[in-house]
Amino acid sequence: MAPSVELLTAWLLLLLYSGASHGYEMARRLQAHRMTIDSPYIYRTLRKLEHQGCVESDWTNSAVGPRRRLYRITVRGRRRLLESIERIAAVRDLHDAFLREQEHVIEEAARATAGSSAAAASFTCTRGSGTETTRASARSFG
Repeated sequence: MAPSVELLTAWLLLLLYSGASHGYEMARRLQAHRMTIDSPYIYRTLRKLEHQGCVESDWTNSAVGPRRRLYRITVRGRRRLLESIERIAAVRDLHDAFLREQEHVIEEAARATAGSSAAAASFTCTRGSGTETTRASARSFG
């Protein structure tokens, strides 16, 4: 899944917070978190962060292949990362509130279709450290 520009920016800053890195390595680490992002998009975002003073880069020699850019987070980038973390946490809290409020919808749909397993669909809601699965009919949602 491809993240929004804001989330990609936060991820890149977070990855650089743990240490300097090359664009290719960051792309590989993002893929490990199930994010599919075109490399040019990552490099454009890094360039934008560099122009904003959040990231610095230098060309480094490679033992094999062409020279590569090594990116590092700056003090401004660390501040921006903290701001991004606060915004992302606020959005997460809003999403959690929505999921808590909508639980009755899934429960009602499940009760409406009790005994009709042929028309049932599975809804999965993940909260905290656990996952809850409720079976409900697609017909219940109109």
